[in-house]
Amino acid sequence: MPNNIEIKITDPESGEEVKIGEVLDVKLDIKNKLQEDLDFDVDVYLYDLDGDESVSEANSKVEIRKGRSRTLAL
Repeated sequence: MPNNIEIKITDPESGEEVKIGEVLDVKLDIKNKLQEDLDFDVDVYLYDLDGDESVSEANSKVEIRKGRSRTLAL
């Protein structure tokens, strides 16, 4: 099943710096390569590696039909 679901983070880009107080938009492309519709619960966390804790989170639910993809903006 791992090859049947494709998730790509399109924003922020890899290595992009984020400044304190800056609003961070997260965009994910999710592709369902299975032959059935699926419901996804998506949880995104901003993690402070120095403090070893999650400092912010965003959640969403989305249905992706078989063979289709969706872009989520959180």
